[in-house]
This record gives sequence, C-alpha cells and structure tokens, in this order.
Amino acid sequence: MNIAIASSQICYFRGGAERASLRLAHEMRSRGHAVHILTVTGRYSPVYPIDPRLSVHFFPGIFFHRKLEAIALGPALLQEQRIDVLVSLESDWKHAMWYACSERAQIPFVYSERITPTYVEDNWSRDERLFVLEKAAAIHELLPCYLKYIPEHLRSKTFILPNAVPETVAAQAPERSPKPPILLYLGRLTLQKRPALLLQAFGLLAEEFPHWRLRMAGWGAQQEHLESLAHSLGLAERVVIGEAAKDTRLEYQQASVYCLPTLFEGFPNAVLEAMSAGLPVVGIADCPAMTAIIRHGVTGLLADSPTPQALAATLRPLLTSEKARRRMGREAWRQCQLEYAGKRIFDAWDARLCKIVEAFSTKKERSSCRNIQETDTCTPPIVT
Repeated sequence: MNIAIASSQICYFRGGAERASLRLAHEMRSRGHAVHILTVTGRYSPVYPIDPRLSVHFFPGIFFHRKLEAIALGPALLQEQRIDVLVSLESDWKHAMWYACSERAQIPFVYSERITPTYVEDNWSRDERLFVLEKAAAIHELLPCYLKYIPEHLRSKTFILPNAVPETVAAQAPERSPKPPILLYLGRLTLQKRPALLLQAFGLLAEEFPHWRLRMAGWGAQQEHLESLAHSLGLAERVVIGEAAKDTRLEYQQASVYCLPTLFEGFPNAVLEAMSAGLPVVGIADCPAMTAIIRHGVTGLLADSPTPQALAATLRPLLTSEKARRRMGREAWRQCQLEYAGKRIFDAWDARLCKIVEAFSTKKERSSCRNIQETDTCTPPIVT
C-alpha cells in the first residue's frame, strides 16, 4: 500500500498532532508500506527526526492567508507517486485543502480529527467541516465521546482509535521507589493548557507541603506571565519554569505526580507518557479528553471545577500519601498496557487503511463497469 500522510505543521510546531503523524508514518513504514508525508514549509525544517526511508514532500505556503499551493500541486504529486490513500491529521480548515487534493487525484480521503470537534468548528466552519466529513471515505476520532459530534448518518464510516503509548514504555511496571516530591506539568505554556491555574493551586498548598516543588516544563507565550506570578506568590524558589529536557522521560522519572489542567485536547500524548512512566495524573473534569482517559480514584484524580481551590483539594491526597501515588501510578501503567499498546493500535490502523483502499477500488471498478454497460446498451440512432 502507498500511503500519504498530511501534517501541515511538522516544520513549525512540536505538538501532539505532529508527533502522532510521524509516529503513524514510521509505524506504517515498518509494516512494509510506502509512506509519503505531505507538509507545508517556509524557511524551516521538520522539528522532529524523520526516518530517511520516508518520502517528505514540502509545499510552499503562508498559513495565515491560506495562500497554499498544495491544492494546485498536490493532485499531480499524488498521481505521480501512485498514492492509494491520503490520511489528513489536522485540527482545522487544512482538512479541506487535503480533501481537494485527494478528490482531484481520485483517491480515498481519511479525515483524522486531532482535537476536540468543538474547537474545530469554532476555529474553522461548521458547514465546511460537515462538507468534508460527508465527502471523506472514512472518519477517524480519538475518543468515543467525540462521536456525538459526527452526524448520525456518517457514524457507520467513523472509527475510534486513541493515540498510542511511547515506543519506550516499560514492559513491567516502573519501580516506585521513593521519588523526589516534584509535581510535574509538561506541555506548552499557553492559555489553553491553563498552567496558571496549577501554579495558583500549588500556591494554596505550598505552606502545607514545604518539601514539594513544582516543575513546569514547556515553552509558550505564558512563560513570562507564569514567572511573574510565581514571584508574586512567593514561590520563585520552589517553582522551576522552562523548556523540557530533550529526553522527556527524565522529566517523568524525576517526578511523583503529573498534572495537566488543560481546557481542551484531542488526546494528550503527555498524559500517556506520564501514565506509562507510572505516574498518577490529575486533570479537570471540564475537559472531555481528560475525563475520558483518567479513571477518577483509580489512575488519577479529576477536579470538579476549574478553580485553584478545587484543583488544590484534588492534588492534596496525592501529595499527602505515597501509598496512593504508588497505587494509582501502577494502575495508570496497567491501563496503558491494556488500552493504548502501540502494536494493537497500529495494527488496527493498518487493517483499516487496507479496507478503505480495497472498498474504494471495488467501488471504482463497479462504476467503470456500469459506465461501459450503459455505453454498450444505449439506443442506436435511427437511420432514415
């Protein structure tokens, strides 16, 4: 099978969608398929390492004005490379761009939504999203809770597959020997993730837990504000804010609890990484993705409202009890093994893409036969 995977921003962002795109590409290549990555670039190179056996095709373009040449150049490339299926892993209007390419190249298009559908419709267009969903050969969502945003008549062609745990996930539960009392946040420092909420919650707990530290590993527009807030709360000596280590496994290994107070996500990779490292995870219940992943009281805890007081109250039992941290961390690791194992998920992707290509080819053959039959049985002109 010859697969094209569209991920427009792998030269711009170190985000979850970009990581998922490259992971899917590498996994499909390891299963013997030819894989082509379609992306948009300016003066940048890919932010993540890419296997040289993958073919990467760069389209020039300017995102903010939608002046992308992929629609003009893409169909010819897809035909030239004999692509069998195009998978679009995007979070907004760029799905429409890749659909236009696949439609003109006459190949099946797979719509893979990488974030909560409400965000897509708020930042794109509901009508355009529904149009592309209608036209797609298949629709992929990350969690069952997103299925309600798919029109009922399109659900039969929708499949649910979560992200997969990192390739480095331990085969056995990580040892939970006493670890540094570090509360970890690892993610972009943006308003969406609500890191300031965690910092304020930690401020409410600081006096009660004098040995604990907060590590905020990431980068983003909120960094300067967070540093100022930590200083104003008198926490400058107990909060470390800055980019994560190149090997993020070290961040998880050196922490005891992971917290992501995010407002919305598709399926946060950082949560899977923390769980696979044996850390209990804390989130807020108003985020559908966190509610779907975290089993409250089993693999982590969910605050019932997005306030510093509610988040502090939710964190308190884990900061208090090493026994609770061990129990939930062990269950988090077990959940990763059972539900998010890479082999199971990428075997399912492989089977699904093969089925889509086969169904599309059969439909195309039937259409061709029908056209021939209609031509053969047409009424001949009457000659007088």
